[in-house]
Amino acid sequence: MEDEIEKLREELREMRQQHRQDLESLVAGLQAAWDEELGRLRTEFAARDRIGTCKDDGLPETKSRDVTLDRQTGIPGERPIIRIRGGEIHAAVEAARRILADPATGVTLNAGRLVRAVTRLAPRFLTTRMQTPEVQTALVELDETSLREVLTRHARFEKYDARSKAWVPIDCPVAVARMVLQTVAQASSA
Repeated sequence: MEDEIEKLREELREMRQQHRQDLESLVAGLQAAWDEELGRLRTEFAARDRIGTCKDDGLPETKSRDVTLDRQTGIPGERPIIRIRGGEIHAAVEAARRILADPATGVTLNAGRLVRAVTRLAPRFLTTRMQTPEVQTALVELDETSLREVLTRHARFEKYDARSKAWVPIDCPVAVARMVLQTVAQASSA
């Protein structure tokens, strides 16, 4: 009887080991496919979202590209460049909307408003015993300031500086954030 039990235990160990190996190979395959698709999408979005580089307006193009680890986002690769030119704010707004459509930004449209999920520790009553903190996730509407932060984190805004005769990085302009919020509000009310 004990021999049979030991034999069953050994079979169970072998089955567990086989299942573990199968699961590890499945996870490795999925991770490789995910990494490949993510790299392809990043390349595609970076190429599509670079505006202003095809127009010959006499202004010099930037020579450097953010191909190293981006210190602001922690994401390897480059952020799309949005160049701010006088009289072409509509192009910057459209590029900003395309960037917000990327799931990596964490921004979504809910009831005609731009929102993002925020995780917070839930308020708890004071007690004398130790308790595990409760975590809450809530949708928070983006205002002008938080939208500027998200756009600056996920895109590189540039303007031409006549003194240095070069494109210089800037934060997302207030006008772009306002127009994005306004176009979203108009689209949802129509």
